[in-house]
Amino acid sequence: MGKNGYEIPIYQNRIEDMCQNNKQSFQIDFRDLSNKVPTLAIWLAEEPALVIPMFNMVALDLVSEMYPDYTGTHS
Repeated sequence: MGKNGYEIPIYQNRIEDMCQNNKQSFQIDFRDLSNKVPTLAIWLAEEPALVIPMFNMVALDLVSEMYPDYTGTHS
């Protein structure tokens, strides 16, 4: 739980850890994806070559928004 009593999303914590420790990636748990967005999990399982690049683009956008100075660190 965060300071305001709301749950902090697990992936926000993983992104923060990645950036603070100068890592290049963070993991997404397929079970989490299946529970939260089952249609996307099915699409990922059936077409990983199409979906994974989209995940990477969205993750990069999110990281860039959270940590603008981190963009390009591992280019």
